[in-house]
Order: sequence, then structure tokens, then C-alpha cells
Amino acid sequence: MTTKMNILRALALAAAIALALFPAAVPALADSGVESSVSLWDGGEDAPDLLSGAGRSASNPIIIDSAAKLAGLSRLTADGKSFRGVYFRLDTDIDLGRIPWTPIGSAGAPFEGIFDGGGHTVSGMYVCNREYAGLFGSIESYGVVSRLYVEGNIFASGEQNQCFAGGIAGLCAGRISGCYYRGTIDVSALGSCYAGGIAGGLGGKISASVSYAAVITGKNGANTAKTGGIAGYSSGGGIENCRSDGQVTANAKNLALAGGIVGDNYSGNITGCISKPVIYAKAAECLAGGVAGQLQSGRIDGCSNERGVTADGTSSSASGGVAGRTDGYITNSSNAGDAVSVGGTSGGIAGIAGANASILNCYSTGAAEFGLAAESSGALDNCYSTGTAALTGNGSADNCLIISLSDDIEAICDLLNARASELGAEFSAWRTDRERTGYPVFDSSVFVTASAGAGGSISPSGRVFASSGDSLTFEIVPAEGCVVSAVIVDGVNVGSMMRYTFGNLVCGHTIEAVFAGAGERTVTIVSQAGAGGSITPDGFAEAAVGRDITYEIRADEGYSIGSVTVDGEEVGAVREYTFTAVSEPHTIEASFVRSDSGEPASQGGRFTITSSSGEGGSIEFEGEISVSGGESLTLSITPDTGWSIKSVCVDGVELGSIESYTFENISANHTITAEFDINAAGGEPAPQSPPEDNTGGGRRTLWLLALIPAALGAGGYILWRKSRSKHGDAENSGAKE
Repeated sequence: MTTKMNILRALALAAAIALALFPAAVPALADSGVESSVSLWDGGEDAPDLLSGAGRSASNPIIIDSAAKLAGLSRLTADGKSFRGVYFRLDTDIDLGRIPWTPIGSAGAPFEGIFDGGGHTVSGMYVCNREYAGLFGSIESYGVVSRLYVEGNIFASGEQNQCFAGGIAGLCAGRISGCYYRGTIDVSALGSCYAGGIAGGLGGKISASVSYAAVITGKNGANTAKTGGIAGYSSGGGIENCRSDGQVTANAKNLALAGGIVGDNYSGNITGCISKPVIYAKAAECLAGGVAGQLQSGRIDGCSNERGVTADGTSSSASGGVAGRTDGYITNSSNAGDAVSVGGTSGGIAGIAGANASILNCYSTGAAEFGLAAESSGALDNCYSTGTAALTGNGSADNCLIISLSDDIEAICDLLNARASELGAEFSAWRTDRERTGYPVFDSSVFVTASAGAGGSISPSGRVFASSGDSLTFEIVPAEGCVVSAVIVDGVNVGSMMRYTFGNLVCGHTIEAVFAGAGERTVTIVSQAGAGGSITPDGFAEAAVGRDITYEIRADEGYSIGSVTVDGEEVGAVREYTFTAVSEPHTIEASFVRSDSGEPASQGGRFTITSSSGEGGSIEFEGEISVSGGESLTLSITPDTGWSIKSVCVDGVELGSIESYTFENISANHTITAEFDINAAGGEPAPQSPPEDNTGGGRRTLWLLALIPAALGAGGYILWRKSRSKHGDAENSGAKE
């Protein structure tokens, strides 16, 4: 097992780091191109009054209360201080004054701390020509950002090969919860653009967050653009209970993917989200969807789209009320917007449903060329659409209907409910919506059970009912002297926060608030489970000093516990571990092995695609990518300006100068390499910015760990390594109303 950075060292240094964090004048400003005459960040601010051990816990965080201090955090993160396990809290609204902002964290120096926005707003953000653009540039797997509201603009039209842009973070492998962004994101790059209202690239989780933004990519000629109201591209990430509004536009030469929630989704789930932006994609090949432009795998569940969707491209383009193309599952979801495809085709739920796709228990009341799916070779079951269009252009559809208000709606509800019951408990029941459309909608007889332990309260509490499609927000309030230790949603620890929102409710949930006792000092315990199992509590937990806290380790089916490591020392393959009379921070990690072979879970049941490229271009997601058996993975090969593709080699076999390659039904490890030539008349390649590598060059690696729901594969996790080389980068890439 790889030894992690000792959390004790990071926490022990927290106070000393904090004292250096906020100088009277912040030297980062001159280095980031901000004029020294700007008074906002060099106003002679005194260092904050730090108590001993500040930053160790949510109850005793490092306070950020000025733009200068926020800039200081950016500077120290750029210097390589990740702040893993260190707590920060925004204590007031901050105006950045539209002074060019250096994002907190980058690919080579990501942010790994816990940043609580406290419900405050950072306004006047202005980010220009950054490869990782947002208030935060890159958030690693341990990083958490919550209750933060950001207003401002992001622009980029530089010559970098790729760009990740999001209102909260350019790239997020950690967690973003309860955040809000309003503004404009208008970015382009020579190669690939990934932009979302909350995050550009996602390998972690975004929950209970809202974007009201114009998100525009690639209008200056990008080869590929992936654009979403919440995230541009998600690989193994999860998006739940989020809402987007405004505008989502993807422009590109070759491929444009635009979605109201996510542009392109690989493996992760999108649940309980509401999409309201106007969505438009334009390219030679483009896909536009109300929720996802493309659902490569994973699931869209309990989501809805309310606005128009347009794909403007060639005959291979498609638009869908929920997904432009799906090769995954779409369940309990709906569309009320019109789906239009210029030159291609459109469907009320999906433009194209591939052979592995399933569309179950869904409906569309918007106009489209075909009521459910224009092209379908997957499974469609228990769905309906309104109007006169045929349900599908091809393929079968079981218990699917075209209906109008002149039909017996009550009888149709009975038919839909009977089939939903056969499908299983996870499928929503139906009722007639007499008050609004008159058509069948999902039954509103769902409720959330809310509870709180000693030391605080949750409001509302008990069994709380909501109408179908509604959002429901819970406020968590600790008693005087207490802190929120954890919020447990449907049995999963989602972190310590004071607000959580369920969006677009279509099924029941549970939420529990846990507090540290009154007057008790707390310390942080960080837990993490590898592929093949789980650990509870998961992630960051606040433990009261002097008390015990017990962790349970469980292996998935087909796996067994390999080892458990506490503070870097192995303690055996135990199923339970208790920290007694806690007095200091700890780490606990669990690894798992396959039961039949004893191989590590990260290697068995999952397979590694190793990609690399020579000078003059890149392969999308260069490095090592771990995927579940049976999945497919498409990699694009992109030459730099002045270069062309010479050859692509897969598993030692030359395939010529192809622009992309798809590994189908993966059942073994593979390699893919690409070589490039300088064009005869193309001149020298475009200059590359030096890598942000404090080691002076060479190759560095950064591991991204992102949770994949167990239903998607026995492994349970995706391990995604990003490589960094001398000739440039190749990256794998509750709510305010």
C-alpha cells in the first residue's frame, strides 16, 4: 500500500503555516501579474489572531476575512503546501474587485484542505487565460469546499492545449457541497475545453449546489468542447441534488458536447438534479442533452429538464431532452423542453440510445422528432411521450405510450404503476397531475426522514413530505459550544456542513446530523477505502477529545479485506477498529483483495489503460486509467499547432495516424502510444509554457481517487493518474437560491 502523507505533520504545521499565510503585503500579487499599486490586497493587514492549533478542526479553523488573506492562501498552495486536513472558514463577504485572480491550487500543486465558505460570497472574481480556471484551480481527493458563493467571470482564449474552467473549481477530485456560482465562463483552447458552472473536470463529487451562469466553450476554434451547467466532464464523479440555470453552449471543430448538468459523463451517477439552462452544441459532430450531452456509462436518476436543447451539426449529431446520447441508464427522469437537431436527429428523452442503454420509467412532454429516442438499440420500458411523433426511430419499446389529454389518464397511471411495481422498489410510482399539466407525473408520496443526535438540531425534522420534483433543504444547527461532526445521507457520510439540499425529489431519503459534544475539543480523523470495499465513517470525521470512535470495514462481494493501516502502520485484516480516548488526529486506510486470487482490488476486477505520447501532441487522459471490466473507453489523439499525428500504437500494433481509439468491453490491461511529426510547411510548434514543476522538470505523477457507486462495478473506485512531463501537461481529467 502506498504510504500517505502523515496527517499529523500537516496539522502540526498548520499554526506555523497560518502565521506565514497572511502577511501584511502579499508577495503573490506581483508574481501573478497584479500591479503593486493595487490597494485591495496590500493594505497592510495585520496577521489574524491565531489560537494554538488553529486549523485542526471545524470548531477552530483558520479564518479568512479579507481578499489579501485569500490571495495568501493561493500563494502558499502554489508553493506546494497542500493543506491536507487543515480547516479554513470564510468569515465575511469578500470583493476581489475584478483584479486578475490566481486560482487556489493547480495540477502540480492542488488544494487538499477543508474550506467552509460559511454562507458568504466572494464577488468580483476575474480569472483570465488560466489552464485551470476558477476560484480554485485544482482540488485533490482530500479537498472539500462547502457553503461558498462565488460571483464573477472567467475568460480564456490562450493557446494552451486544454482548459478546465468552473465557477468554483477548474478541476475537482474532492468534494464540493452547498456552493453557488453566478457569472460568465467563456473559454477556449487549441485542443480541448472542459467547462462547467461549478467545475470544469470532475473526478470527485458535487452535491446540493447551484449554478446560474452562461457557460460557453470553444468559440475560438477548439477541437473538442465539453460543457455543462454543473460540470463539463465527469469521469467516475458523482453529481447529486444540483440545479443549473442560464446558458450552456459548446462550440468546436470536431466534437461538441453540451448538457444542462454535465457535458460528458463517464461512469459516475447524476441523481436528483434539475436543469433549466438553454442548451446549444455546434460542431461537425455534436450531442446536446437536457441533463447530459453524452452519458457514456453510469446513471441519470430522478432528474428533470425544463428548457430547449439544440444540436447543430452533421447527420451524426443528436439532441435529447435528457441525454444527447446514452449508453448508460436513465431512470425516473423527465423532460419538458423541446429537442431540436439541425442536420441530425432528436428524441424526447435521448437522441441516440446505444446497445447498452436502458431508459426506464421516464416521460417527455416536450417536442422532438421522436417521442422517446430517435435511434435506439437499447431497452426502453414504462415510458410515455406526448404529441404525435413516433416513440422511436428503431428498436423496441416495452409498455411505452404516446398519450394526449383526451386519453384516460387515470387508466394510464394504473398501467404505468403496475409496470413500475414489477421493475422494483427503486422505480417511482405515478399519479395524475391535475393541478398543472394533467399528464402523469411521478407520485409525490415520498418523504425524507431527518434526525439529529445530541448537541444540535436539524430543521425540518422527523418525516418530512414533499411534492414530486420539489427541492427540500435541511438546516443543521449545532448547540452552543458544539460542532457538526458529520452529516449522514442515505447511510453515507457526506461531510460536516450546516445545510443540505435534496433536489427534484422522486424517492425517499434519510438524513442524520451528528455533533461533537458541548465544550469538547475535537480533532480530525481521515479515513479512506481502496477499491473492493468501504469504510464507515468515510472521509473526514470530527472526534471529540477523550472519546472513542469506531470504524467498520466491509468488503464488496467477491473481495476480502487485505489490510488496514492506521497512521501508516498495518494493524491486520480487521473488520473493526476503535480509536480509544482520542487525543490527536489520525488516519485510517483499508485495502482489499480479490477472494479468488488474493490480487489487490485495484488490479483485479479492474484493468489499467496506460497511455503516453511523444513530443508534439497528447492523448486525452494521458497516464494510467483504471476502469471496470466490461466498460468501454474512447481516447482522442490531438497534435499541437504545427504538428501532425505520425502513428498510434495499441498493445504493440501500429494503427496508423488515427485521431481516436476506443477500447471496447475491456477485459485486460492495454497500452496506447502516439507519435507526432512537425508539419513540412507548418513551421515550429507553438511554444509551450514551462510546467509548474518545482522539481525542475521531468515527469511527476498525481493520483486522483474518485468514488464510483458499487452498482457500477465490483471495484468501487476509479484510480486515475495524471502524468506531467517537460513538454507540457496531459490531464485526466447545500445551495443558495
